[in-house]
Amino acid sequence: MKYLSNSYHLAQIATKLSFDKTILLLLLFGLNWGLKGQEVINILRTNESIYDQALYGKSTLLRGDVKIEYGGSILTSDEVLVKDQNAGFEATKNVNINQGDSLFLKGDKATYTSATKVAVVRNNVELEDKDLFLNGPQLNYNRALSEAYYIDRSRIRIKKNNDFIESNFGHYYSLRHLLMFTDSVIYEAEDFTMSGNDLSYNTTNELISYTTGATTIRKSDSSIFYSLKAQYYQQTHEAYFYGNVVAFNDGLEFEADSVYYNDSTNIALAYNHIEMQDSINEWILLAPYAENYRDNDSVSIPYRSEMIMLNGNDSIHLFSDSLSIYGSNNAKTILAKGNVTLNGKQFKGVCETLIYQQIDSTITMLSAPVLWQDSSQIVGEKIILTLGEDGVKNMYIPRESFITEKVGTGLYNQIKGRELTAYFVDGKMNNIIIKGNGQSIYHAFDEGKDASGKIQRKYIGVNQSECSDMEIVMRIDEGGVASIKFLTKPENSLTPAAIIKASDSFFLKEFSWLADKKPSLLNDQSNFEWLFYPKIATKNIPLKDLEQDKN
Repeated sequence: MKYLSNSYHLAQIATKLSFDKTILLLLLFGLNWGLKGQEVINILRTNESIYDQALYGKSTLLRGDVKIEYGGSILTSDEVLVKDQNAGFEATKNVNINQGDSLFLKGDKATYTSATKVAVVRNNVELEDKDLFLNGPQLNYNRALSEAYYIDRSRIRIKKNNDFIESNFGHYYSLRHLLMFTDSVIYEAEDFTMSGNDLSYNTTNELISYTTGATTIRKSDSSIFYSLKAQYYQQTHEAYFYGNVVAFNDGLEFEADSVYYNDSTNIALAYNHIEMQDSINEWILLAPYAENYRDNDSVSIPYRSEMIMLNGNDSIHLFSDSLSIYGSNNAKTILAKGNVTLNGKQFKGVCETLIYQQIDSTITMLSAPVLWQDSSQIVGEKIILTLGEDGVKNMYIPRESFITEKVGTGLYNQIKGRELTAYFVDGKMNNIIIKGNGQSIYHAFDEGKDASGKIQRKYIGVNQSECSDMEIVMRIDEGGVASIKFLTKPENSLTPAAIIKASDSFFLKEFSWLADKKPSLLNDQSNFEWLFYPKIATKNIPLKDLEQDKN
């Protein structure tokens, strides 16, 4: 049968003549519905064709098992109104559209405009191709560009990984394998959920990008990440969080400018302006960079940082060039190395290595440790402090202990011995026990008040003693030495002030006054660097710039 140049006349003739169903199908099969230069609509089958100008103008209504072809797409429906002069069609019942056996679209109703190549499918919409499956109330599909978009909340299932995406607005660029969503977007995967306002997803490289507000919840441990921007590479299990990042996990809260997290290795890296707080173990950490190894529950900071240990009424500020935190909750170990300084209300200290054991609340200072408590300077091979609710409970120096107290110009009380144990009351040293090779130099003063009530001190002289074991009782109210008790027979001598010459000096061997090393919290904090400058580029994984879609 030859096609007619103005084929709608054939449809008109078909309605006026009484064809049976078989003759009508033969007549319409392969019919070219269109004018030269316009998109062609081919009617492949229908049970009934109605051409009624009074009802439909110059359009034609097809009813019952309708199948048409246009531009390589196939539509089936129970009822289709083919518009005049190739303008398009309206399908109103049980709509199914198939484009090249690669895209399938269905819904209750559909409108197609030939001029724009846009089909609008409404009610119970489903779209499926090799990448995804979509459900929603309405979908617009541009056949020429192979693009679909919706403006009502819809849900998409990604076939490759069985993840789901929901949003109020969405755009699918089929040829670019790119999905873009806005307004209340939720991405749900097997192990995490992400939400925000703007998201793009590349189905080829499986890159998820949030560009306006992102909240990520890891289902395995209920950890939560908030950030202005986020990207997740599903193929490599790498996540990047950018801009005012805040995270929560098992009592640990931290903030940073940006964070990298690898879901397969369980390693997280935080960059710049880091503030980390552990409410369970009671510490706050400030750093320019941090590495969190979740498998062994550890944090490593290879740059100078500040840790604030919350201990009762006292907050102990710990500064060091590197810091490691490891161990389970309530049994954490903190290892600080390099230019370590301690600052608290009760004491200050410096050393090269420090270890804090949470399980017994002990601080061990190693490598040339020096501790200052009130007016006393304390040194030893190592210094061990035990903390309590009210601060320091006791101090232990197993070897080479030396306590110095400046009591006047060029005058220093000194206590030296092999092993030292000190006990504290209300954060102040009360009793000191020296065992082994005990030596002391004590400058004595006679204190009184003058007629005006002002305290006057008169220098009496210096007492020098050697005794294997001794006990020193400290004054709690004003500090300083109150008395020295010799536990074994001492050798001592008293030199009165009247016979002391200007050239005389009273110092124990290895005496050293280290006031210039005494740390200042103000200086430590002012010299603290918040920004991350890599020391060894290959050691750390650099945080990528936010990847932009280049398609």
